Amino acid sequence: MKNLSIILVFILLAGCSVVPKNGSNLVTEAKPILPKTKVEQRTMMLGKWYGDLPTKEGGRKQWTIERSTDGTYKIDFLITKIDGTTQKFSEAGHWGVAGDIYFSMYRGAIDNGQFYPSDPSDPYNYDAYNIIGLTSDSFEYQNIDSKNKYIVKKVQSNFSLGESEL
Repeated sequence: MKNLSIILVFILLAGCSVVPKNGSNLVTEAKPILPKTKVEQRTMMLGKWYGDLPTKEGGRKQWTIERSTDGTYKIDFLITKIDGTTQKFSEAGHWGVAGDIYFSMYRGAIDNGQFYPSDPSDPYNYDAYNIIGLTSDSFEYQNIDSKNKYIVKKVQSNFSLGESEL
C-alpha cells in the first residue's frame, strides 16, 4: 500500500509539470557551432589598436591595446592632464567576445617589466562592453556599466604611445 501511495504521488507530480507547447523553453544538447561571422569577429579584434579621447577633466587619454590569439591582452596608457603632466602605465589580462559582448578580465599591472597581479575576487577587475561597430580597421564599443564609449583604430605592431600619432 505504501508503494502504491508513492507511485500515485509521482504520477500526480508528473501531471503538474508544464511542457511548453511551442518549444520556447527547449535547449540544445550541446553548444551550437559558431556562425562564420562570429569567428571572423574575434579574428578582427586581434592585433594592436590605438585609442585617443578627451577626458572629462580637460585632458587626454591615449592607449594601445594588443589582443592575442590565446585570449590575453596588454594595454599601455598615456594620460595627459590639463596642466600638461603625463602619466604612463600598463595592464594585462584576458579578453573574449560572446555574441555582441566584448569582455575583459584585468589580471594585473605591469611596471618596468614586472607583473603585479590583481585580486581575481574583486568584481572591479571585470568589464563588459556592447560592441557597437567592428571592421578590420575600426572598433567602437561601450562599457555596459559606465556607458563610456570607446573608438580604436588598428595600428601596426610597432606603433608606440608618445612616439607616433595617427
